[in-house]
Amino acid sequence: MRKKQSKKNKRKNYKKANDKSASLENENKDLTAKLSALQEGAHPDYVDEVVTLAKAKGNEDIGKAIGEVLEKFPSFKGDKEDNGAKGMNVFAKGEHQSKNKSGSIVDQFKAAWNK
Repeated sequence: MRKKQSKKNKRKNYKKANDKSASLENENKDLTAKLSALQEGAHPDYVDEVVTLAKAKGNEDIGKAIGEVLEKFPSFKGDKEDNGAKGMNVFAKGEHQSKNKSGSIVDQFKAAWNK
């Protein structure tokens, strides 16, 4: 009976070790992809998005896929201030708030609606 329990424990420990190994391998791939994205010139705020898009491409070579993503979406590259010149819209930069002193956009809408 003791041998059966020992075999069960060994199997259980082996499965735990395999699961842990697979988890560490996935984490290593993710971190390597993020590092590759940074080295390719992705802005740190957009690294996760770049890596997700690169993985969706399904290429074996993640570095090549990251390069393709950054080529297709140059707004994910470089400094945030430069992105405005490359076509990033004002909503993505958080400048969508009304700068009008007559009240918030909601107040302006209500005023226009009630006219």
